[in-house]
Amino acid sequence: AHWSSLLLCAGALVSIGAGGHLDSIGHVCVQHMGSSELRWAVMKGGTSVGPAQLNHSFGQARCQNLTQSKALNDGDKLVVEVKVLNNLEWNSVHVSIPATYSSSSPLWVTIMCHGSLEGHSCNVLNEGLLGAGLAVSAALPRETCSLSVVDRVACGQSGITRHACESMGCCWQQVEHNPANAPWCFHRGPSGGGPAPTNKPLPFGPADCFVTHPAFEVSELILQKDITYGAAVNPYFLGLDKTEILKLDVLSPPRRDLRKLRPAMVFIHGGSFAGGDKSGDQDFKQMVATHGYVVLSINYRMITGGLVPAIWDLLTVKPAQIATQDARAAVRYVRKHAVELRVDPDRIIVGGQSAGAISANFYGFTKGYTDGASGNAGYDSSINAVISVSGSMRDLAFCASVGSAPKYQPRLCAISSPPGRDLTKQLSKGDIPVIDLHGTSDIIIPYVAGKEMVQHASEVGVQSLLVTIPKAGHVPWGNILDANETYLMQWLTFISGALNLAEAECPLRAITTIV
Repeated sequence: AHWSSLLLCAGALVSIGAGGHLDSIGHVCVQHMGSSELRWAVMKGGTSVGPAQLNHSFGQARCQNLTQSKALNDGDKLVVEVKVLNNLEWNSVHVSIPATYSSSSPLWVTIMCHGSLEGHSCNVLNEGLLGAGLAVSAALPRETCSLSVVDRVACGQSGITRHACESMGCCWQQVEHNPANAPWCFHRGPSGGGPAPTNKPLPFGPADCFVTHPAFEVSELILQKDITYGAAVNPYFLGLDKTEILKLDVLSPPRRDLRKLRPAMVFIHGGSFAGGDKSGDQDFKQMVATHGYVVLSINYRMITGGLVPAIWDLLTVKPAQIATQDARAAVRYVRKHAVELRVDPDRIIVGGQSAGAISANFYGFTKGYTDGASGNAGYDSSINAVISVSGSMRDLAFCASVGSAPKYQPRLCAISSPPGRDLTKQLSKGDIPVIDLHGTSDIIIPYVAGKEMVQHASEVGVQSLLVTIPKAGHVPWGNILDANETYLMQWLTFISGALNLAEAECPLRAITTIV
């Protein structure tokens, strides 16, 4: 197997606030935590190969073992050795992971430890091998869970407790073929809610009255802030069963807009699943609302919700899945309050930028995930379209640079697939329309990832549009909202068509009387 070029010395172990620090001894990477330490190395014939190299970026430590090793040849059989030293004595923990070296795709291994080394359970997950269906674990004294998962067998099979299963993310990736072994983790999700409903594409019918001119002035719009739409337990590292109250803002056309069935957009903010807020992206939301939509902007559970930021989860689908579960609760809220919001429950689009766009695409096109249980049970969470701004369905992010046209090849990306996930092919015939707006110079979520998604949508017959913005970077609002450029008309036309607004009531513009 081949994996991407990234070895992350993981999560809580690397938290400086927790008193840990990273070091390298010869060809062995070492993580110190008081009187405990985690060591790992890549072995060939019982000898460590390297050199080891340390980097720090994106708030987390990386330990690279294999970069330009002259000791390796194609086809060499390697073993990743992981050991834990606790209170100056080697614990029984000793994990060996097989691998094969290839010069065309050098082996860089991801090792992550969920937990604190001193006095608590430390579960070592080789995320880089999850694609091959392998996860391993090791437990220190006072362990709360013993986990050994192979070939994605349900974590419940090994007697794991519900809390440990949810907090460590076991069920997120391992409960797939046999969810009955961990019933609280209903098929890839720890928060229940049953299977997500199928989204509902509409006939494609654009409407000029939602496109050519704003129907309302920004000064007329009505903003309602901090409305509670749900609540859910924080599933991230050491969330300790804390329930987060979920809030949204509603931006509506003015009171003189007498339509009873107005199209709605639920918008998910960006911020790498670690920051951002529903109050951002105001210019975009105002543009949408002045053209006749009700816009609901949501906050959602982020990786910073636990005691320690769960940075390691950025290498999994968990952050997008959590955000999607909360967004589904917001869509259910829209339908629950459709009459008072004066929203058409049959015309709802979900959008987002950056991490929010990834979540919107996850919402629109992944299959087999749960509806979540973040609020408003009993109402439908299906949607009719997706608008993605600098988004994708592939783990490809935080790159050093992007090449020139026509390939725009990203280089030295901190997150890539493999070993990360690529869910692009889950987008399938019969899915709802999708539009992606993307700058070709985007190094946060490279243009090629968005392009691949839209190209695949087109190949399977899904109504789609890629709006390419030459030389623009990440989330280029300046271009997207500029009335003097073509992009504004392109995306306004597409979303009006995706919601079949040709058959909806037009927003009425104010009549100006000249005396």
